[in-house]
Amino acid sequence: AKDVIPQMFVSRFKGRVSIHCLSGNYTGVQKVNWWNAADQTVIAIANLAHDIKHHVINLDEYLHPAIPQDMPSPKPLQSRFTAGSVQPSDGQVFATWGKFDGSGRELGKAVTRKQQQVTDTLPQELGPGSSVQLKLPAKANEATLLRYRAAYDVNGVGLQISINNHVLHNELFVYVDVSGQGNFSAPSYADQPVEIHRLVYLPDDIWENVNTLTLHNPGRETLYFDAMQLETPQPVLRPWRLGLGVSLRHTIPNSTDTPSVPAKYSQRWSSIRSSARTQYAGPPEDPRRFEKLDKRFEALLKMNSHLELILEGTPQWAAIPNRYTEAVAAHRASSAAADPQKYQQIVEHILKKYGDRIDAYELWNEADSQKYWRGSAQEYIDWCLATIATIRRLDPTAKIFSTGMAGFQSKFIHEIVQGGVLQKVDVFAFHPYAGKSPLWDLPYGLAEGELMALGLKLPIYSNEMGFVWHNAQWFTAPPVNTPAIQADMLSIAISRLLTNDQTDISVFHSGGNNQPFSLIDDKGIPRPAYHIFDDYLNLCHRNGKRIELSLTPASDTDAPLKGIYAAAAAHDDGSYTVITNPSLSDLHERFVRVTIPVASDVTQLTSSVQGVDVQIKHAPNRAWAVITLPVTQRTRIELTP
Repeated sequence: AKDVIPQMFVSRFKGRVSIHCLSGNYTGVQKVNWWNAADQTVIAIANLAHDIKHHVINLDEYLHPAIPQDMPSPKPLQSRFTAGSVQPSDGQVFATWGKFDGSGRELGKAVTRKQQQVTDTLPQELGPGSSVQLKLPAKANEATLLRYRAAYDVNGVGLQISINNHVLHNELFVYVDVSGQGNFSAPSYADQPVEIHRLVYLPDDIWENVNTLTLHNPGRETLYFDAMQLETPQPVLRPWRLGLGVSLRHTIPNSTDTPSVPAKYSQRWSSIRSSARTQYAGPPEDPRRFEKLDKRFEALLKMNSHLELILEGTPQWAAIPNRYTEAVAAHRASSAAADPQKYQQIVEHILKKYGDRIDAYELWNEADSQKYWRGSAQEYIDWCLATIATIRRLDPTAKIFSTGMAGFQSKFIHEIVQGGVLQKVDVFAFHPYAGKSPLWDLPYGLAEGELMALGLKLPIYSNEMGFVWHNAQWFTAPPVNTPAIQADMLSIAISRLLTNDQTDISVFHSGGNNQPFSLIDDKGIPRPAYHIFDDYLNLCHRNGKRIELSLTPASDTDAPLKGIYAAAAAHDDGSYTVITNPSLSDLHERFVRVTIPVASDVTQLTSSVQGVDVQIKHAPNRAWAVITLPVTQRTRIELTP
């Protein structure tokens, strides 16, 4: 009773009628035993084509199917076409259930009750109140991480993970409305699922006399799985990197409005992201053609030495002529599609003069939007391939980002994959604005699932997203935006996004002026939202590396956590940072337990919240520490040897 794509069908589009046959097996002789009527099928298709063309038969009735208005949407992780899968771990893998391919279709049947029998199969769905016991392999006790990918599309969905009665994860997931207008050409995410990708730390005292992993849904709605596995961390831990985009005023040559961003702030960031504004490059006959660009690059590098440069902006001399005419008519001259070869003069200048001072190159800003790239997808692909070749020739070690997509655009992703672009870049850049909502993790999850379904193991860098401190652009009232609302939204969005398998983000933008997205005002004073960002910067300092954790209620018998998120880092000096954030909690206080791996005898603990009873439990012969605390507000905990 499943809905499947017909193998032969007739379609009509704008007055043209087509007959489709999706497999050569029906019209060829390769599989005679499977289909022995190939000749008859071809003749039947030809006769049908003749009859349709000459109006011998009328298919109007069949070409106007009545689609019920109440037809339900496909279930999460059930409708994505998969052409591949990825292995997300670079560590040792001991057991995998399913494939990390953005789809759960290969998994087992839905589980709708408590299942006592041990199974080897992860279910597609885990219904409310139901549970399943997965059989563990012989070497499961060598695993220190559990990775899972799942989805939900309503409130009231939960997941509890336990091994040998040790509860390692117990959460009710929070869904927030994401309907309404988003970032320019970005699609609406209304009714789209949140696809989550989590890692849970497994201390080694859980493995005694155990052979099953229990998954339980403590909620009232269904959870949908993609895949799950047991593994160890990758050999080299990933560094935390939190950066800021610079104000647009910082990128315009000769601007009289110079943003005020004190160096004591800007030099703390992991990076700055800025447009190269290459539309200001002069023509070949101009002996001072690159002076304006050079002046801006030097100013940017003084702000922060880790510059991520967006190669974007087309001068007339480097534009495809008809595209430049179109762009001028749209009052967006710099968005004209660039001539792939002429533009390389600019790329060569940047690489030769600044190649050793630029951290990464981004291949245009939001090229999936006509607002920034006024040209076809193929013209963008041609430009990308030429630009990538130039960068690789001049600096083979350079890091190259794809265009920062304005939102989740499946069609555009497939186009640049077919054009060979994503196979040649190092990072997939993405702008996970979610309308007015703080659910940056929703579009992020959709993009991740699509890449996995294509078999592309590319790190995703969420490198532009932010909120406004007064109403502007698509952030229209209600609500009436204020600096306090900007801070609240940023707190929710960052805490949720970093709970996923995401270590690099860049928020839009630093400011130093009164632009609506700015985190620092025109007097160089941070707005409340900047302090949120600055708290999370502590994960990066002292060469902080991401470590996974287990976050649970303080007691295994307590209700699941809801709207509380955590992130942790290990630093080169042997210290550790843990940030807990009840950004979407509906309770004033929850006692939580955070378990993290430690490599030293940590005995000292400090908390950013005074008067809070934070306790640490760590035995000298144990490779982990357990922190227990009441969470009432965003809290930063520092552990030192």
